[in-house]
Amino acid sequence: MSTSHSVFPKITPLTTVNYQAWKVDVEFVLREKKLWRIVSGLELSPVVASPETATAASSAPAAPPSAELLAWMEKADQAIGIIGRLMSENIRHVIEPYTEDPAAAWNQLRERFGKNTPANIRRLRTQFSTLKFDSSKGTMADHLERLQQLAYYIGQAERPLLPSELATAMILSMPYNFAPTIERIYAVDKGIDPVYIYSELIDEEQRQNAGKPQSGSNNKSKNALKASHRVTKSGDKSGDTRKCFNCNRPGHFAKECRSKKRRNDNSSNHDNNFKQYLPGPNVAIQ
Repeated sequence: MSTSHSVFPKITPLTTVNYQAWKVDVEFVLREKKLWRIVSGLELSPVVASPETATAASSAPAAPPSAELLAWMEKADQAIGIIGRLMSENIRHVIEPYTEDPAAAWNQLRERFGKNTPANIRRLRTQFSTLKFDSSKGTMADHLERLQQLAYYIGQAERPLLPSELATAMILSMPYNFAPTIERIYAVDKGIDPVYIYSELIDEEQRQNAGKPQSGSNNKSKNALKASHRVTKSGDKSGDTRKCFNCNRPGHFAKECRSKKRRNDNSSNHDNNFKQYLPGPNVAIQ
């Protein structure tokens, strides 16, 4: 387990495509640690020399740093340490020239990854179209949520994606053992409805997991594993934090949802049904 995950288990390290979500999570951490004022530039270093002061200082013997400056430098080190540890190793070089100035490092990350540049849009599009489900790296719900996040980021940077585009990405991201389910999805009239596809893929994952032999003979462990995939109709989550794709409430999947179904046989209504999961009008990334 990486250091960043052990200290900040809920924050995914910064990559080239998740800046918008990452910056919000990291800002909360920095605020909690009382370091955000330094990173945002509100709390400047006690030594911000004017030209006159700088000239005088250059001709005078070096004085030891004041207690105020030392305190600021310690907080700056903590801030840049948190930012660096919550970045993927292969992009940490972006802030290496700014390790003494957290505010400059933060601004550099915004310039590099937070702009609506063709390169950033291309990176988002590439990851969106090539992301594949891998059960060893997480659940189906995690995977589909990641696709949904990427669709949202693309909508902010370029244009909102159509529900049919998200539906296609969901289908193409499935491994070979989901082929019968994909064929069944294509066979019905709801094949471009992401809500319907989400429900079918989650159900198929549950069926496949139920058929897998479990290691060991401890019935208690087996029952606990089954419970992690079971959703009760009474609404008790039993520890499951995933939400229904139909009503957005925890404790059950869309197929068991008692709320009025969002999916509709009229394909012209599919876009309206899924608007809550996609961005609104194009918004420039700040």
